[in-house]
Amino acid sequence: MVDHLHAMSREEISKTVAQAIQNPDQHLINFLENYRRSLPFAKTTAFHWDLLFPLVEHFMAKVFPTIPTDMPDTEWTKLPVSQRTYAVFRIMVDSLQLRHSPHTLRNLPAPFLRALLSCLPYMQRIYRIEPLAVASDRNCSDILDGVCQVMSYSTKYTNTAAVISKSAPELYPAAFEMWKRLSVFQGERFDEYDLDHNIACCSTVLCHTMLNAVPNSSVDVMLQSRPDEVINILMGTLAYRQDLHRVGRSAPLLSAATSSALLQALDFFAYRKVFAASLRHGFLTIICRALRKLARLEYDRDYSGSARTGVGVNPMRLPNNLLRAAHMSLCGPERVTEALEARLLISVLQIQDAVDNGKMHPAVPDTPEDIKTNCLHIVRRLSPYMVLRLPSLNGLFEKSFRYIDQHCEVGSIVWSDLMRRRHNRPEREVIWACSNAKCPRQDMPRHWKQCTGCRLAEYCSTTCQRGDWRSGHSAQCAQLRTARLNSSVTCPLRSRDTQTLYAFVRAAISAHVARTKDKSAILVEYNDEKLALEITPMSHQMVEQLCIDPNLYSGKEAQNFRAALHANRQNVAVVFALASTEGATDLASKGIAGITNWVDIMNGVYTPRLFSS
Repeated sequence: MVDHLHAMSREEISKTVAQAIQNPDQHLINFLENYRRSLPFAKTTAFHWDLLFPLVEHFMAKVFPTIPTDMPDTEWTKLPVSQRTYAVFRIMVDSLQLRHSPHTLRNLPAPFLRALLSCLPYMQRIYRIEPLAVASDRNCSDILDGVCQVMSYSTKYTNTAAVISKSAPELYPAAFEMWKRLSVFQGERFDEYDLDHNIACCSTVLCHTMLNAVPNSSVDVMLQSRPDEVINILMGTLAYRQDLHRVGRSAPLLSAATSSALLQALDFFAYRKVFAASLRHGFLTIICRALRKLARLEYDRDYSGSARTGVGVNPMRLPNNLLRAAHMSLCGPERVTEALEARLLISVLQIQDAVDNGKMHPAVPDTPEDIKTNCLHIVRRLSPYMVLRLPSLNGLFEKSFRYIDQHCEVGSIVWSDLMRRRHNRPEREVIWACSNAKCPRQDMPRHWKQCTGCRLAEYCSTTCQRGDWRSGHSAQCAQLRTARLNSSVTCPLRSRDTQTLYAFVRAAISAHVARTKDKSAILVEYNDEKLALEITPMSHQMVEQLCIDPNLYSGKEAQNFRAALHANRQNVAVVFALASTEGATDLASKGIAGITNWVDIMNGVYTPRLFSS
């Protein structure tokens, strides 16, 4: 009889598996030995995993329930029946790991899914093991290690997260709880058995569940209610794990797997649009808190390779990734508001200070200059909003600047110039932006009242708010709220911000308006790049959202309009002012509308129907 499973026929494998099921005392040990000898060939040949799964399903259904439940974790895990169950469970681990292709995300076949589902009760019990037992007992740590591997490997398949969430909704929160509780332990056991890697991967599992857009899952609810815990655990791993605080001459290293898992978990918060909208604000808070925590850490200059991997992994790639993610999120006033509330400017200042003072010594390719460059990109993205003085941002900028005044040394980076530019900007005219179209416009309110539903409409009084609700805002409120929460790029502006931008653009282009003989107005020699710089960072998508009225533009017309925006970046401010009904009405009331040749500004790409006559 052939001993190696990879060399057997399907009939021979089925017979061997049946013998191990019927008489495990006599045949199981021999079967497992043959299986282990065949593992080196499992990824290079058409290995018959599906024929091994009946053994897994049998043990999980018949043998696992016989393990006593009234014994301490350090005792029942040593029982022969427990050891056999775990040995069979390893077949599930290996099948997920060895079958995976790193280049292709694909569905897990039905036989694999059935076997995985049969293992869920076993995995749930393992996650109930006391963390102290895991930290002190090798059997417990080995078993948990295998379960964590299944959790991490299963995320490589596109259909597993939804299946697990539906069949065992408490499993992902249990994995998170175990990871959180184990993160406070320190000891060589975690490094020795690579448990830290797999526990870190469990945090990524939480994020991967959203890849399949599982609606109202327990994980989604948990993350919404505990965003602070996520950042504390993620950054706690960086700050307190022994592999970052080794004594003597050893370098504070992250294993490649751990570093990758932490970054991947944070990246999923940044880019996974299927997350609940309320988490996006939590992500910016996580980013900024992570940056401030990193700025306070001390790192060894020596980045030599570790004994286990022979390769040193630079943990300071993390701040650069976080800075880039923060920079990409600044795509409109609403996101800038969230960033300032999360103290982004202060976080950037502290990271910059840590680099200047030598607290961070990133190795190539992430040099200190890279961190400075990323900080500068963030400041440049925020600069137009500092100058525009949007009402929703004024107070937040002032709060950040008060901190900078107290902690920033003269000439440290570009803060002084930015603050001077902002404070020297002349005050603009008072903007009346009550969202009630029938507002009597009486006394300027001391505080504008904001709609608590959409958080976009603003009113001068409770009377106007109630009147606008009855006049139609009740039908629009839910749609505006959905647009604000679900769109990270085309988020609508608040009422006063919109009116402020119209006034700003109107004042900027009024000097370039000339009268013709027929008393119409034309724009002459308009090329204000400074104004374009201040408006353009809202992104073309933001301008489209503000400008394109579905009642005016649709289909090919809207496509042509987008092409015009991309072709004329320096004049996007003029487009912004002219290409909306409200903007045109506002300009007309000031006597500078009726522009007939504004198509010249658009380089002949498109003349909107609104101005065709």
